[in-house]
Amino acid sequence: MCVLKLPQKLDFDALFDCISNNHLSSTDTNVIDFSAVEFADPTGIAPLAAVARKWLGDGLELTFQPPSPTTGAFKYLQRVDFFRKFHVFEDEKFRRHNPQGNFCPLQEIAYDSPTENIATKLAGALTGNNPTFIHARSELYNCLYESMNNIKDHARLGNVAGYSLVQNYKLDYNNKEYVFTTADAGRGISESLRDNSELKIDNETTALNLACQPSISGSPGIEEYYGYPRNMGEGLTNIDRVVKLAKGYFRLISGSAERIRREDKVECRSCQYPWQGTIVIVKLTMAGMQQYLNEPKAIQQEDEVRFD
Repeated sequence: MCVLKLPQKLDFDALFDCISNNHLSSTDTNVIDFSAVEFADPTGIAPLAAVARKWLGDGLELTFQPPSPTTGAFKYLQRVDFFRKFHVFEDEKFRRHNPQGNFCPLQEIAYDSPTENIATKLAGALTGNNPTFIHARSELYNCLYESMNNIKDHARLGNVAGYSLVQNYKLDYNNKEYVFTTADAGRGISESLRDNSELKIDNETTALNLACQPSISGSPGIEEYYGYPRNMGEGLTNIDRVVKLAKGYFRLISGSAERIRREDKVECRSCQYPWQGTIVIVKLTMAGMQQYLNEPKAIQQEDEVRFD
């Protein structure tokens, strides 16, 4: 029996430090052990769901050891439907309540998923019911919609699924942080972009930078709407722009590279924990989004540059 003992704080970096130091068995039972988990973060939950689904698709035998039922982590993982996706620990000792825009449960993205409906729910959970965030909802919807369509395109290649999760956290009385993560265990960005023979992909860092440029990561040949590609290649570009103006955080991980935007600065580096597929992590604050929405001139200038 092989045991993957998950970290006390289940976020992306701790998760993949754990995975990289443990090797699952193709011939024996593998236990994903949550017993030490005290806090589960969207940046760890969605990637864990994606990689667990891939392991199952590869024929590995998995079982799950839960956290203590009295911990907040166990109830939270139930509330966001992580365990439901794997049909374990579905007996809940609490009454579910309306999330009221505070979170959106884990969404599984398969080829037949209603992407428009899921993107609408996720974008609404990110921005709540505040009417002043209508423009931000539109931008975030576009990113989520195109990211999930990328996952669906990867799913055509085999038994691959992706996941999205959104959560809001109160930072203080007047401010909130909005976190969303999408993760898949598909081909990854560099392999996808190499389908376009006009692009020169020297390495995975080049691929991530290209993917954040307009019209690069679209889906030519996959037509849904009056002869136009379903993806126009603007999703990552738009979120990169929103994060820059809203002074947020955007981390794009694929293969052995990652691209991190913190406010107006971008860093590209080798990924300490290589990932087969693509992960998008975005963090925004209410104060930052309000500032973004109060700068129409900056937004207009960005649009003018983008569409020249």
